Amino acid sequence: FTMTEKRQKHITFSNFLIKTSWKLYLNDPGAIPLNWYSYLKVFHNRFWLGIIITILIFVAMYWLYSKRYYNLNEPLGIKPGSIIESFFAVFFAVLGSTFGSEIPTRTYFRILILTISLFGAILSWIFNATLVAILTSVVTKESVGSLKDLLERPEYQLILLNGTVVVDDFRYAFEIKDNPSAKLYQRVYTKLIEGQEEKVFLSEDKVIDGLRGTNRVVLYAEEFTTVLLLKDYPCSITEGKLKYGFSNLAWAFAPDFEYREMFDYEIRRLKEQGFIQKYNQNLQKEVLLRYCPTYMDTSFTPILFNNIVLVFIILVIGILVSVFVVLMEMGLNWGQRGASKSSVAVEKKQDLKKRNSPPPIKDNYSSSYLHSYTYSQY
Repeated sequence: FTMTEKRQKHITFSNFLIKTSWKLYLNDPGAIPLNWYSYLKVFHNRFWLGIIITILIFVAMYWLYSKRYYNLNEPLGIKPGSIIESFFAVFFAVLGSTFGSEIPTRTYFRILILTISLFGAILSWIFNATLVAILTSVVTKESVGSLKDLLERPEYQLILLNGTVVVDDFRYAFEIKDNPSAKLYQRVYTKLIEGQEEKVFLSEDKVIDGLRGTNRVVLYAEEFTTVLLLKDYPCSITEGKLKYGFSNLAWAFAPDFEYREMFDYEIRRLKEQGFIQKYNQNLQKEVLLRYCPTYMDTSFTPILFNNIVLVFIILVIGILVSVFVVLMEMGLNWGQRGASKSSVAVEKKQDLKKRNSPPPIKDNYSSSYLHSYTYSQY
């Protein structure tokens, strides 16, 4: 089943599934935490490969250049040596300076600007990685990858809240003809429900008990709403069952989900109507204000808390490095000023000594006097 303009009329059959799934998707307890993998997922692997190749090319070019054309008359700054020296030479070339013992004062200003730009990029990186962490479901070996897995794998169960619209959709799916969505319900009913309705169509209490049970459960449609309406949610569900109880979101939005185009179309339409933005704001207020005195779910607050702490640490490091660079630049200027003042004072003392000292006796005067004395004796 693929989404086309001609098949849009059939999609309204699954509106309630999309809306209830999206409500829980915005508040997915299985969102991955902030870790190194979430940061790498912000950019494509080709991006990292391009950056590494570019750096290696510049370092190799500089190393070959310095090894081939270096001599004492060419101010390359360093002798041809290791790749590490070439890397530092390329780094200082980016700053517009040479790699040597003497560093111009303007280089420190360039380092300061580069430091500020670097930490600004890191903060942007953290923001993008946080979005990836929140909007990405946990990938587990037990997650359903497609409707075929849901129908064929025996370790999954399907429970439906009796008396809801979704139960009627399954019961009357065979009366609807030429509807691709109804055919999906027919397949699920034939494979999983037929003959065991009393085990699938459960009351509200039994649905909640199923969530708390030890069996792996795949929730469907209205069960999401039932869970969200619980006052002590997520306190009523243990942490160990969350990764199984909410695995429906993993297959509904997985890359290899065969009906993802249908979900993407509905989500895009709900965004245009402002439906998602409204639910997003309400869910954020409700979830962030809830607190469980006996059991605190570890999947909600750490994402926001870790993000705040991490941004704070990065900001502090950036400020400290920037202040350190500024102090280095100020210390260098003060040192140069002190050295210039001391050299000027030494020159003044030398000039003063020269002025106060008596003129030296010239050798030609003493020799002429000696010659005149001996001549007068004769």
